Amino acid sequence: MGIRKEHAPRALFSELEDGMIKRLQEEVGNKWTYITERINESSECEWDPVQVRTRFMQLEIEEADGHKKKRRVNWTPDEDAQLISLCKKWLKRQTSTYGMYAHIVTKMPGKTIPDLRNHWERKLSKPKPGRM
Repeated sequence: MGIRKEHAPRALFSELEDGMIKRLQEEVGNKWTYITERINESSECEWDPVQVRTRFMQLEIEEADGHKKKRRVNWTPDEDAQLISLCKKWLKRQTSTYGMYAHIVTKMPGKTIPDLRNHWERKLSKPKPGRM
C-alpha cells in the first residue's frame, strides 16, 4: 500500500471511498481516526485522518454548492447603453465606485450587483482599441 502524506487531491479518492467517508461520518460522527482505519482496510492506499477529514469537508462543500453552473447573463445593446450612462453619471458625482452598483441595481431589474460589476469592469469601462 502506498502512503500519501500531503493533502489528498479530490481526484485521488475513489467514488467508493467518498461514499464510505460520508456514510461512516453519518454513523459515528467526527471520529476521523476510526473512519480512516475503516477506509484503509478496503482501500489500495493508506490515508491519513487529516486527509480523510479534508476530503469530507470538500464533499460537503460540493454538495452544498450543488455543482451549480455559472449563470449566463445576456446583455442587450440598450442595457449596455443604460449601464454606461448610469455609471458615468455616478462617477461624475462621486470619487469612487463605492455604492454605485447598489444604486444602479434598483434601476435595472433582472440584474444583480455582481452582474453589473462584472459587465462594467470587464466589458464597458475599458477603452476600445483604436479609440482614445
